[in-house]
Amino acid sequence: MAYFNYILKSKNIPLVVIFLLLVDLVICFVYLADNLAGKPFEIVTRLFNLNSESSISTWYSSIKYFCIFILSALFCFYQIKRNTINLYLLALPAIFILMSADEIVQMHEWFGLKSDYWFSMGNRRATPFPMTGIWMFVLGLPFLIFFLFYTYTLKKYFSVNQSSINKLIIGMIVMLTGALGFELLSNFIDVRYLFVEVIFEEGLEMIGATIMLWAVYELVEDCYLIKELNINHKNIKQEAEVKKRE
Repeated sequence: MAYFNYILKSKNIPLVVIFLLLVDLVICFVYLADNLAGKPFEIVTRLFNLNSESSISTWYSSIKYFCIFILSALFCFYQIKRNTINLYLLALPAIFILMSADEIVQMHEWFGLKSDYWFSMGNRRATPFPMTGIWMFVLGLPFLIFFLFYTYTLKKYFSVNQSSINKLIIGMIVMLTGALGFELLSNFIDVRYLFVEVIFEEGLEMIGATIMLWAVYELVEDCYLIKELNINHKNIKQEAEVKKRE
């Protein structure tokens, strides 16, 4: 716990991050209340169904990842312009634009269906993973390993806020804990209590994305603070030279 506190502390939490965390919790609460009440209102069930790919939570998550893409792209272009580094850094925004698209077009679900052909019977029904298939192993875990390696190289080779990179890693781990870990558990849970698993799965995904948005928000903030400091330093230096000439 002390390690997580060390990682997450560095600055005051931005208001936008607090707001998004509250939205994450409210969406989960509405879904829980709707299920406990027996789904009395169809429109509420349809809009706040965390287990649906066409609900508010799906579009909300897609927009959130798109915002992370925009902020990470601004950070990358600033770094490339400032340090004349290679285009390797552009993988960061590329990851998030793909994650944004995945929320809507369901790429990992499609891959999961295709991976069913790897089973001897050609489908997942008679396997230990009848609900999800094996996409978590053939796509999810390799992606996690790639992301951890990639962000490690960012920490090693680029002069950026280390706390922000740590937040990025923590956010991805939290998100994938829901997307991989809790989704895997759905294969072994009584269908009557599946909504509880869905709350943890989707809730962790949304909270993880919010932490990652916090991370790239700080990266962009630091870039422009550095730029502003450099401009102020340049102006002070010019004023000093003018006074010296006088």
